[in-house]
Amino acid sequence: MDNKFNIAYLYFRFLPNDKLIAGFLILDNKNYPKDFRYCISDDINPIQRALYGNKLSSFLIQSTCKSLLENLEFEPSYIITNHTLEGDILESSYPFVQAIFNEGECKLSPLTPNKEQIPDLITDTSIISESFKRVENALKLLISK
Repeated sequence: MDNKFNIAYLYFRFLPNDKLIAGFLILDNKNYPKDFRYCISDDINPIQRALYGNKLSSFLIQSTCKSLLENLEFEPSYIITNHTLEGDILESSYPFVQAIFNEGECKLSPLTPNKEQIPDLITDTSIISESFKRVENALKLLISK
């Protein structure tokens, strides 16, 4: 396996009062962490809630995602996320795959246009689940501070 094959995990979690926390973990080909970033959205005021309406969560995800993907030291080969992404985020140079968890099962779905094939290298759902758990646990530590 290529030493430069890095899989990234982009995890979003909504908190009370329309806040969003996100973590971005890049693992090397042996599943060791190479980089970890996180972002917590700013407090949303009532005017923003009124103006964005039902697009508020989409706006928060897009702006958080842009922040996390800026100036990466290590280039991910694929980014696996737990949330649906849309818009210009998917036009970046990284292929995105959504992991959908249902009753302990994980299904992968490509999000990036023209990237229908998901390589066998990233279909081990136990590694995907464990990697998302790592990010979730790190974010729980950050929230508790």
